[in-house]
Amino acid sequence: MNPVATSWEFQTDDPEWIVRESVRNHLDLIKDTATSPYALPDRRILEARTPRHAALSLVGEPVLYPRRKEYIAELHKRRISTFLVTNGQFPDELEDLPWVTQLYVSVDAPDQEALKEVGRPIFRDYWERLRRSLEVLREKSPRQRTICRMTVLKGQNMTEEACDGYAELIGLSECDFVEIKGATLAPVWEKPKSGLTFDSMPFHEDVKAFTRSLLRAPWAVAHVDDFEAFADAAIAGTPMEVTDFALETPDWALASDAETASKASSEVGFDPQENRHLHRKARAAEKEARAAEKEARRRSLPKHKMMADVAVLRPEEGHVEEADAAQLLELPHVRSVVAYEPAAAGSERNGVRYVAGDPNLEITYKSDTLSRGQAHEVAEVVGVEKDPMAHDFAQANIQANRLGDRARSVLGDPYTFDLKSLGSFDRVCAFLPFRRDRDGEVIPLSENMALGVQVLNPGGTLTCYNHETQEEFTSEPEEANRSMAVACDGRGFELTWRGKVPRRSIGWNWYRVGMDYRL
Repeated sequence: MNPVATSWEFQTDDPEWIVRESVRNHLDLIKDTATSPYALPDRRILEARTPRHAALSLVGEPVLYPRRKEYIAELHKRRISTFLVTNGQFPDELEDLPWVTQLYVSVDAPDQEALKEVGRPIFRDYWERLRRSLEVLREKSPRQRTICRMTVLKGQNMTEEACDGYAELIGLSECDFVEIKGATLAPVWEKPKSGLTFDSMPFHEDVKAFTRSLLRAPWAVAHVDDFEAFADAAIAGTPMEVTDFALETPDWALASDAETASKASSEVGFDPQENRHLHRKARAAEKEARAAEKEARRRSLPKHKMMADVAVLRPEEGHVEEADAAQLLELPHVRSVVAYEPAAAGSERNGVRYVAGDPNLEITYKSDTLSRGQAHEVAEVVGVEKDPMAHDFAQANIQANRLGDRARSVLGDPYTFDLKSLGSFDRVCAFLPFRRDRDGEVIPLSENMALGVQVLNPGGTLTCYNHETQEEFTSEPEEANRSMAVACDGRGFELTWRGKVPRRSIGWNWYRVGMDYRL
């Protein structure tokens, strides 16, 4: 909503389309951001792919959107919480607003004259509209969680004299919480008559000091949200009272004058289970230490060459192949270990004399002519390619290798093609990401896996591969195992292998990950 309009005079987009496009754009943003070496590790990238919270604020006035009820319902249907901020100038629309997770009214000044100076209101009765909006907050209690939000500026609206005016407005609303935040530099500050400069931005310590002045007592945050309980109630259409979806705040998030003085500043308000982002010097030292540790670990490994996920050993004096193989198989990217000797005179192939790990070496490495000395007879290989260019390349490859009827490529989308018409197979290989978008919707991994499982012979293997970060790979494949159980629908299976190889072409810390499930 345009911030200078007093009524809705604009094109009205469909609420379901807005939510769907917002989620799609969010996923595109996370996809790009996740390739950064500074992206947070462990589960965070996976969590970021599932939006859980929506802030209906910033530029504009969300309560003026004519289809606001449908829009909020669409968000709640997807278990996305709603944090709506209004400027307090549309009390009638605010009164008509449906249940949201948190409802904010901006209280940017303690009195009528100060609000005119700071807020530049567009209604003549702006002060009466703000006070009526605060009364609406009170009337929505106890089912609606309400907050008075104050944006403070040094030298403008955070003086000792302002505290009494703020206290009266807050009391009028009887809100559950008061949120005080410092203003940040904005382009409007650059205008000659704004009267604002960089020095107008308060530091966090300034905001805390003003908070203590406003309350004139030790202060603390009282509760955090149980968003799962809220989502269940919103979907069911049964609003809860505020206390029913509140949780006790952990000790690390509580602050008082005495505690703040006794604790190190890095401990106050920071979850001890998280890792703090280090400054550049500390980060450089930590990176150097990790590199040294990695190099020492590399030097301690037996000499080998990686070919995809196979570690190839060369004969060395004083080395026991079984011990070397056991050490290499502990690495997450090693599937098999092979020891071989140079080809005998007159022979074009190297002789493999030892295999550890997965003995099923099905990949042919032409540059190294690695072979186990025995052929694996394959009756037929069928590829299903969605991309016409990939299909043409596969056809040319089949012809160049003179594979005849033993290999063929079919043009079609695996998600819509009748795979059963191709027959059944002993092995199905497919790129199966954990989530796949279909018109803005998320398809679970189990639905992807079921495509391959349906055409597998008993005892067959589903080889699914994906692109993941190191942190995603090192976590247990619990989601994949649960999804495979759903896809198999009662048929037994076992995870027989899981490994990875670097994919620097995608990004730093990314790998091509594979796993084998045998029925």
